[in-house]
Amino acid sequence: MKSKGIAAATLILGFALLLLGGCTTMSSYAPATSTGKSGSMARFTIAGEHMYAVSETTLHIFDLSKRSQPRLVATVEVGEGIETIFSYKDLLFFGTRLGMLIYSIEAPENPAFLSEYRHVYSCDPIVVEDGYAYVTLRSQAQCRTGRNELHIYDIKDPTAPLLIKSYTMGNPWGLGIDRKKLFVCDGRHGLKVFDANDPEQIELLETIESINGYDVIPNDRILIVSARDGIYQFDYSTHQLRKLSRIPVGY
Repeated sequence: MKSKGIAAATLILGFALLLLGGCTTMSSYAPATSTGKSGSMARFTIAGEHMYAVSETTLHIFDLSKRSQPRLVATVEVGEGIETIFSYKDLLFFGTRLGMLIYSIEAPENPAFLSEYRHVYSCDPIVVEDGYAYVTLRSQAQCRTGRNELHIYDIKDPTAPLLIKSYTMGNPWGLGIDRKKLFVCDGRHGLKVFDANDPEQIELLETIESINGYDVIPNDRILIVSARDGIYQFDYSTHQLRKLSRIPVGY
């Protein structure tokens, strides 16, 4: 479970993104009607006119078409050990301690199960871009029997996800991807940046060992990092990260 400090840092991370983008709500990499982005460790996401919030076993769906009057319209049992949720186009991805679940939200208030990919007992946030899902598996606390790895899945057919590559990591937490640039918070092993143009052979571009990160949000060439010693902003428009600022609030 997240500590109160981590939860506070996550809220501050979201607030920092709102300040950066002038947004009023947050979501993952969803359709153009969305108004923001959240990190890979989030438990809620906004896609179109709906918000999807997940508990340990249940998905709660809210209609946001009337912004001043959000309305709970459905609850759906989606599995056990749900930890994270991520939206991409008309799909929802759930990270669980046993694997990855994929649901269709073509009918926004009636999510349809598409597939499940199981792995060893572990914690696993998910991000998605251009037909590939990137998942970190972490061994810590309730996930102590798991592995410390980065997994990459081909999800061009979301009914049949295929693991195409796994990479050994130190102790990975949140991650993010934008324009084939992959960012991974690898705990005390630092913030790592990869070239993911070839998902089957990603290339490490840079490691910032001084940052013990929890989660990241890449947003139009600005990277926001929630770390133990604060909230960072980096410019990733060039080959290497360029630090822009830090809010000194830790968890």
